Formats: sequence, structure tokens, C-alpha cells
Amino acid sequence: MANNTNKPKVANATKRPNVNKPPDLDTHKIHVTFFKDAYAKTFDDDKDRTLPELRDLILQTKGMSKGELPWLKLAYFGQKTDPDKTSGCLRWDGNVTAISGIELDYDKEILSFDEIVSTLKAMKVRALAYTSPSNTEAAPRMRVLLPVSQKLAPDTRKKLCARVNGRFGNIFAPESFTLSQSYYYGMAKDNPAPNHRAEIIDGRMIDLCVDDFTRFENNGYTDASPEELVKHAEADAAKAEERARRLEKVAEIARSRAKHTPRK
Repeated sequence: MANNTNKPKVANATKRPNVNKPPDLDTHKIHVTFFKDAYAKTFDDDKDRTLPELRDLILQTKGMSKGELPWLKLAYFGQKTDPDKTSGCLRWDGNVTAISGIELDYDKEILSFDEIVSTLKAMKVRALAYTSPSNTEAAPRMRVLLPVSQKLAPDTRKKLCARVNGRFGNIFAPESFTLSQSYYYGMAKDNPAPNHRAEIIDGRMIDLCVDDFTRFENNGYTDASPEELVKHAEADAAKAEERARRLEKVAEIARSRAKHTPRK
């Protein structure tokens, strides 16, 4: 188990990489934390992986049943155990120190794997979609992993999940918004028709696509309270007012220049 006693440094949000120049898919490493079981008394995060390496790991992992498969999470964890449990569980919200991506869980069994992938391609974002251990072609279930461009603070995760969920039409499970929620990966051998798949979609890093997906955020908060929805709506209204003021200022400058420019 990695020594994670020091809190990882979170990226400075003012130094953003270029949204149109994402890191190389085949060399860019992503921090992934692995738990061997649901008890999560220990974890392994010693080796960062590229998205193709993570895809291959998911496809190669097999267990006799879902309960025997490991878990993954795109986040950094400390060493604080859950005070609400006596088992010494490290997988809880208060022990997440930073995120390296987001995960979204689809279990409505309506959209196919290919339909989810097609939407991700239309969004032009970098992602890894994989089927869950309980997936079948008749009852599709899957997870979508979207890495971020740099180590981010835990409180950024919820808004990123909401933007993607809103863009998809609010289809992902509410537990997708739980900060420490981790997911099984691999194929369960007791699944009679697993149709085990994993596919990479290359594109922009989701945390940099602010202009494209911020407008979907409010509609993506599946677990938001009425107070939170009001707060988000007020924040959007404030942003809209500020943008209107800036546009009016630009128009005023343009009118002033036109007024004082001699006609030929």
C-alpha cells in the first residue's frame, strides 16, 4: 500500500492546459486507486496508468462472481478510516484528498453500450467506457470514466459529474455523485451472457470543456436539494448578468468610436 500520509498538491486552477491540445493518449498517465474488495482496508495506488493500459486491465480482469472482483477509483486517498465503521474502511468521502477524474454509473438498462459511446464521441471528450460485471446485451449496464487534465480538489467533482449527466439527459445513477464512490471492474464468470467490453474515446479533457458543458450543469444534479438548485440557478443568473454588462460595455465603446470617427 502506498504511503499517502502527505496531502497531494492540487493543481492551480489559473494554470490551465490548452483545451484543444490534450495530453498524448498513449503516454499520459492517470492516477487510479484500486481496492481489492468492498471492505477497502488497504488500497494500491503505486502505479499510474495510461487510459489504454487501464482499458486492457479491465478487459483482462476476471472473477468467479461480481463480489470477487476488485474496485477502482479516479481519486487520491489518505489514511483516515471511516469513523462510522469499525472495519477500518479507507473508502469514504472524508478520506478523498484530490481527484484525477470522474466516474458515472449507468444502470437503467435502456441505452446500449454503443449508444453511450456514440454520445461521448459527439461530445469530443476523452473517456473510457466499460461494461459492469452484471451487464448483458439485453440489460446493458456500464461505467464511464473521464480523466481530468490535472490533479483537482475534491469539490470540483460534483459539478463535472453534473455537466456530463446533464449533457446525457440525466441518465446516470445518483450514486455517481458520491465523492468516494468506487466501482467494480472486470468480468464475472457467473454472468451467463456478460458481453464484456471496454472502449476508449479520445478527445478533450472534461475539466477544460467549460464553454461547452457548463450550460448542462443545473439539469444534471440528480441528488441536489431544492436549496442547491436555487443556488445553482442564482449563480447562473449572476453569470448571465455579468456577461450582459460586458457586452453592453463593448457596445457602448463601439458606439462612442463610431460617433467620433469622421465619415469619409
